[in-house]
Amino acid sequence: MAIRPALANDVQTVNTILKQAAHRIKLTGSLQWAHVLEDGELPMIHERINNGTVYLYMKEQEAAGVFYLYEEPTDWDVRLWGDARIDGVYYLHKVALADSYTGKNEGQKLLEAVKTYRPSQITEIRLDCMAEKAVLNNLYSRSGFSFHQMVRQVPNNVLMADFNLYTWRRPAEELS
Repeated sequence: MAIRPALANDVQTVNTILKQAAHRIKLTGSLQWAHVLEDGELPMIHERINNGTVYLYMKEQEAAGVFYLYEEPTDWDVRLWGDARIDGVYYLHKVALADSYTGKNEGQKLLEAVKTYRPSQITEIRLDCMAEKAVLNNLYSRSGFSFHQMVRQVPNNVLMADFNLYTWRRPAEELS
């Protein structure tokens, strides 16, 4: 398994994986990521690939997953976390697995790979998820992310929801 930055020719791969995840989310009855199903994320994929913030989680030569990793917090991050940019703190978003990799513990492996990526630059990773998403909350806890707090009734496009915030901090002995 490896992580690599997504390239311009990976746009469709990224979009396909995100659509597969959005379809699985829709099957649970949630409207979250609904815009992805109608290619509403495509402009952001292009922009974020150009900015170097989209990554592929590779198994062999196949893209098994995708995620966005930002050093600069988005407006969403600032709304949830309440602070601007902090050196070494990165924000993890849109973590998704391809359909053929779900149910195989690959989500946890992907998160482990993210934690070992750029060890000299990343001291902390922050992420959020809807509080009602028990599967994701359990995944983040099992993967070494610590619950930070719940932010209640956050407007998120088509819905209002409670969001749980999680952090992972690089161990001190790895920072020197």
